[in-house]
Amino acid sequence: RGHIWVRNREYIANRFDGQRWEAFRREDGFPSAYRIFAYQGDVWFGTSGNGIYKYDGRELTNYTTRDGMASNAVQGVLADRQGRLWLGSRSSGLSRYDDRFTTYTTEDGLINDHVQYVLEDAQGALWFATSGGASRFDGKTWTDFVPTDGLGTSVSALLEDRRGHIWMAILGENGRSGGISRWDGRAFTHFSGEPLGTKGGYFSILEDRKGQIWFGPWDGRIVRYADGEMEKVDEKQILVFNMLEDRNGGLWFGTSRES
Repeated sequence: RGHIWVRNREYIANRFDGQRWEAFRREDGFPSAYRIFAYQGDVWFGTSGNGIYKYDGRELTNYTTRDGMASNAVQGVLADRQGRLWLGSRSSGLSRYDDRFTTYTTEDGLINDHVQYVLEDAQGALWFATSGGASRFDGKTWTDFVPTDGLGTSVSALLEDRRGHIWMAILGENGRSGGISRWDGRAFTHFSGEPLGTKGGYFSILEDRKGQIWFGPWDGRIVRYADGEMEKVDEKQILVFNMLEDRNGGLWFGTSRES
């Protein structure tokens, strides 16, 4: 339908149809939306304590731990190519939904039970960004990655670029700087956040149609990777929650800045 959905700092979902905004407020029965995503033609809302809600344009359906979810606090979300829905949680691992819920935790091979982001790569393997590093799951085997080299180990976002490299946004923690790590299938290349204008690290990643890779900071400047070089493109200190390229090539930044 071409609608753009965002949530504001009050966790109210808002929809933009190209001409006007429409708010979906709690007093009208809509949940506080931490994540908003599309799945099987419906809009879904992930919450920070009340599970997930499916909105088909008319009615809301709620799923929680009573239905088999690992946790009611939803973080990373992905719908894979097989039509399965993956839901990361803050402390209880992740859930896979394909008509029923299946839970995966550190006992199954996940590196950490706080799952912040989920990615499916070109080979169909799943990557999970966690507070303790990243895990890759090919359906049978789990492989763990801890991209340290002086950086923190809390991975907040993942991206596979057109060359097949896996990029990881790293948050700063315990006195260590945040930054960016790139896995080429054999080794990591690390980019510290401090020379790029942030010690807190990065929260979001986007590759645009030109092949440029954008990094949204936790507490610093937006950075772009192009022609083998990192460059700062915004001198303002902001938090970028998410980024989107629309059908016309325009870039949208979900930030903590009001103007």
